[in-house]
Amino acid sequence: MDIAVVLDPKLKKSIIEFCYPQIYSPDVAKNNIQDVLNALELMYDEYLEMHDASIKESASYTSGSSRGSTSSRANEDSSGSGWDAFGEYLKDSDVVTPNKSELQMYFEEGVLKGHGGMNFNVLDWWNVHKLKYRFLPKMAIDILAVPISTVGK
Repeated sequence: MDIAVVLDPKLKKSIIEFCYPQIYSPDVAKNNIQDVLNALELMYDEYLEMHDASIKESASYTSGSSRGSTSSRANEDSSGSGWDAFGEYLKDSDVVTPNKSELQMYFEEGVLKGHGGMNFNVLDWWNVHKLKYRFLPKMAIDILAVPISTVGK
C-alpha cells in the first residue's frame, strides 16, 4: 500500500515522511521510509529490465525476419538511404540508461497541489503523463489498478 500512495502525485513520499514519525520511533520510521523507497527502486529497476529485454527481443525479431522480404525493401537497402543505420542507432540509444531515473525526476518535481481534491483520478494523471515518463506510468497503472478487496461478513 505504501508504494501505491507514493505513486499518487498529490502525496509522493511526503505522506510516508509525515505519517511514519507519528506512528514509529524516529529510528524505526527512518528505516521504514527507506525500506519503502528501496522497494520502489527495485520495482522500477525490474520494469527497466523488462523493457530492455523486450526491446532487444523485438530488435532481433525484426532484423531477422524483415531482411529480403520484398524486392522494394531490398532496393531501398541497396540505395544507401541510411534508414537501417539510423534504426540501429536508435535501437542502441534506446537501451542506454539515463543519468537520472524517472523515479528521481518524479520525486524532484514535488507534490501536485490543488488538483480536483477527492475527484482527482490518479490513473488518469499517469495516463496523461505517459509521454513524459516512459516506465513509471506502466508501473503505476499496474500497482494502482489492483482493486482493494474486502471480506464479507
